Amino acid sequence: MSRSPLSAPNLALGVVTLDVATAGIPPAWVKVAPRGPVTTRDGRAYQFDPEALAARFAADGIDIPVDLDHAIARKTLFGERADAVGWVKELQARADGLYARVEWLAAATAALAARTHRFISPTFKHDDKGTATWLHSIALVAAPALSMPALAAAIGGTAPAPRDPVMLAAAARDFQTSEAAAGRPICFADAVVALCGGSIDP
Repeated sequence: MSRSPLSAPNLALGVVTLDVATAGIPPAWVKVAPRGPVTTRDGRAYQFDPEALAARFAADGIDIPVDLDHAIARKTLFGERADAVGWVKELQARADGLYARVEWLAAATAALAARTHRFISPTFKHDDKGTATWLHSIALVAAPALSMPALAAAIGGTAPAPRDPVMLAAAARDFQTSEAAAGRPICFADAVVALCGGSIDP
């Protein structure tokens, strides 16, 4: 089972990215979040409590979807379909962070084998203090936004509408970063156009 599309405030994605590169065989367990505080490059702070997140997952009893490039979090903003490429079956708190046991589907296995998507990045709901309260989904992404594991863009705010300009701008920045990491640099305006379903002139 998957979660319903999320339209609530305080949704963050791309805050941390963790390398899961393999020799073509997807690992059964992957680290999806660190333990403790992280700070984004624009100064926003988040906090991860692995025990609390694992307990929430167990209480919900709902598998968490895995996608490519945060597609589920992004596309549902516009009422578009986004398919899962795997499912989180179990969360486990460990000394260094939160780990997920993943049931990988063929699309994820192919992406990892081809090394087009080497990193895990969580999308999570957080409270007003930045503490992650539950995982919405996790994504396979092309590369960390920074040269170290990794702080990128985050989406927060209060009760955004599906086309809220702040959420759209944050999603566009994240898309622009992922395109650049994949060797397809685009400007911010083109990223906005692409997310809105338009075409980008070559």
